[in-house]
Amino acid sequence: MKIYIAGPMSAHGNYNFPLFDYVTKKLRATGHCEVFNPAEHAREKLGPLEYIQKMGKAELDYAFKFELFPEEISWICRQADAMLMLPGWEHSEGAKIERSVALYFNKTVREADTILLIDEHDARHLGALALDLASRMV
Repeated sequence: MKIYIAGPMSAHGNYNFPLFDYVTKKLRATGHCEVFNPAEHAREKLGPLEYIQKMGKAELDYAFKFELFPEEISWICRQADAMLMLPGWEHSEGAKIERSVALYFNKTVREADTILLIDEHDARHLGALALDLASRMV
């Protein structure tokens, strides 16, 4: 099972990287899926969060629209089995586009509950969500 995580990023000072990273860690820990995390992708291509936060708006917009986003859309089209929408996705233009692409290519799309991801119960919840996504793929 290959899952793409989508959600709001640019409206957050830390680009919501901690939430993306936490959800990714918990999903991978289930052992049932490969996860594409846009926060990891940004760090791989652009550098650490501290560097990204210091980039000028024009430079950052260019990097996201013309370097990162096309690769992410390609991964959704060609590799993803499913997409997990993080809370607040409906306020993110990028996440709405990613969701539309996933639906167009008949990928399973699920919304994560609005929960604080801080304990083992939440980890089990994400594990159950990953299993639910996997079961719908067979």
